[in-house]
Amino acid sequence: MTDGFKLLGGHTIADAFRSNTILKSPVAILMIGIVVTAILQSSSTVTSIAVVMVGAEAFTVEQAYYVIMGSNVGTAVTSTIVALFSSGDRGRFEKAFAAAVIHDLYNWMGVVVLFPLEVITSALFGQGAIVSLTGLMVKNLELGTLQDSEFFQKIIDPFTHLIFQADDEVLTNRSLGIVTNQSVVKRICYDSLNHTYSCPFVLNLDWPDTSIGGLLLFISLVLLICCLSGMVKVLNQLLGGGMQRILQKSLNFQLRGRWSWATGYICILLGAMVTLVVQSSSIVCSTMIPLVALDVLSLERFWVYEVGADVGTTGTAIFAALATETLKTPLQLAFCHFCFNFISIFLFYSIPPVRRIPLAAAAFLGRTSARYRWFAFVYIFGTFIIFPLIVFGLAYAGWIYPIIFAILVIFLCSTIKIISVLQKRRPHCLPRWLRTWDFLPPPLRSLDYYDHLFTCRCIRRVSDENVNSEQDVVKMRKL
Repeated sequence: MTDGFKLLGGHTIADAFRSNTILKSPVAILMIGIVVTAILQSSSTVTSIAVVMVGAEAFTVEQAYYVIMGSNVGTAVTSTIVALFSSGDRGRFEKAFAAAVIHDLYNWMGVVVLFPLEVITSALFGQGAIVSLTGLMVKNLELGTLQDSEFFQKIIDPFTHLIFQADDEVLTNRSLGIVTNQSVVKRICYDSLNHTYSCPFVLNLDWPDTSIGGLLLFISLVLLICCLSGMVKVLNQLLGGGMQRILQKSLNFQLRGRWSWATGYICILLGAMVTLVVQSSSIVCSTMIPLVALDVLSLERFWVYEVGADVGTTGTAIFAALATETLKTPLQLAFCHFCFNFISIFLFYSIPPVRRIPLAAAAFLGRTSARYRWFAFVYIFGTFIIFPLIVFGLAYAGWIYPIIFAILVIFLCSTIKIISVLQKRRPHCLPRWLRTWDFLPPPLRSLDYYDHLFTCRCIRRVSDENVNSEQDVVKMRKL
């Protein structure tokens, strides 16, 4: 699927990374990181490109750090899509979608706090706080270069290369402005004697990149649907009776006594180690989503493993940095990625009152999506595509517009929350007309209005089909 998106959007993505106008705005860079990662469904690809561009001095460390912040948010789209396959059962869908959403919320919270901090300190002191800290970390390092190591990729590459092979070097060169017209499809391969031959994979066709990309994307989507559906069915069969109880106890283990506080941190370490091996936080999180839907894994424990997966995925940036010739600057960027996730753990997991915020918000969104299942699609497109593109457009117009937009959003959300709390706890403090939301038109105060529109159309269509089928049956009986 990643290769399909590379073929479909290779030129556009490269131009986005290379545009001087975009690179002047930290907000625009952040939003590009979110959208590109959501489209490619691979934070590892975006992170590796950013690291290589820093090594080639096409990006500063600070600019690439904003891209990685965005990729942290965009990578959550995969687990959110996986949750959609549990929508057939409302109870399971509520749990699965809540688990997927908590991944989004946690990463958004990190961006909301650390991104303004980095931008403000950069404006005041010429360099962001985390970039300065990591600069000191690598200042006195004397290291050579090492080769990248991707355990999981080495397992699946022999199989995927039978179907298709992409030339990642071409995509990276496009980002650097070196190559503009060369195909992303890897046409020429080399043997051990450095002799060239036509690459022997199924989709090595004389088609344009976009045509091959569309076909590859279609095949990958069909395979993804089949694999996810099969995985859920297999889990349903396997997790019956004693096996489910054993797995529940293993994944939801709890230390007792004075060491009970360390349980979560051990789970974070386990999540990081597994992700470091497979080199993909999306795979780790997506695999656990069906377990949450089946009540094998609790939402709270899933979040802890997901936090560890975010830390483990920083290994991708470190391995990519170790494979570059100019080691220090790319390694500084990799440390920025690690510091971002480490500080997020300290701010949003280590403090118990703050820990409840994403859990409560995820549970609320899970209940909402279970009741209005169309809301899940609105959430995915709104969070990963529409909202970032709106903010990107504002940032492209000028730096003041995203600030005004952020102030308006914060003011609106704060006002709604304060009024809602007063309506429940101190209604007498409010005017009579403000004690309920009934003064607002239905589209602004309830999702039932939109649900009525969607369900009415579906019911009307199903009813028409049933009437037509009944009429056909009557005609057949008369004949």
